[in-house]
Amino acid sequence: APDVSTLVLDEAVSARAPIRIKPLSGGTTIEVAGFLVEADDALLRIELENASSTAGLLFAAQSLEAAVILDGQRYMFPARCIRPVDSSCKNAVYLVRPETVSAWQRRRSRRYQFQPDTSVLLFIGTDQGETCFETAMLNLSPDGIACRIESTLAYMTDMDDRVRIQFEAGDPHEPFELSARVRNITQSGDADHAVLGLEFLLDGSNPGTCERLREVLADMMRNDQ
Repeated sequence: APDVSTLVLDEAVSARAPIRIKPLSGGTTIEVAGFLVEADDALLRIELENASSTAGLLFAAQSLEAAVILDGQRYMFPARCIRPVDSSCKNAVYLVRPETVSAWQRRRSRRYQFQPDTSVLLFIGTDQGETCFETAMLNLSPDGIACRIESTLAYMTDMDDRVRIQFEAGDPHEPFELSARVRNITQSGDADHAVLGLEFLLDGSNPGTCERLREVLADMMRNDQ
């Protein structure tokens, strides 16, 4: 019988939570708004009418990594495609229901909440090089940041993408530049925007910057008490 952790999949079905699937061998991530659990409880059925990209690259017995986003939390599990899209499946793909589901641990550090007009520059790699976007900073902690972005921009990013960010924090304002990885893309309060959750990459190349950010945030939180 499936582990109790997989019950989150039933909750995700009821909430029509988005699911993302990506071949372990690499390739395009497919995002679909909602999925179904088959009556025998052993299969996940994903309707592909509203998929973010073609599912034609999927094939039987292919190993996948999957993630469900529910209430801002990302739940991950390995999956296996047993029935790819063909004429008999009517534009649906079937995955074996996982035995366990893991919750990605979100930021544990206390977050500093910013006014909605606080901006952060987001640099995303494209086919034409690096493109800069100005977004709104929602909160900041020593290990990550959340930004409010336009929905069109959300389609330019994917889970685990690496980006570069620039922002100011502290009083007086102090500039920071860090690399980060996309960890969450969730819906905002309106259809035109999404919330982008980024985890700072602490790769040893910027220890001074990270330590200084921690000091600045500690001062800001003390001053707000």
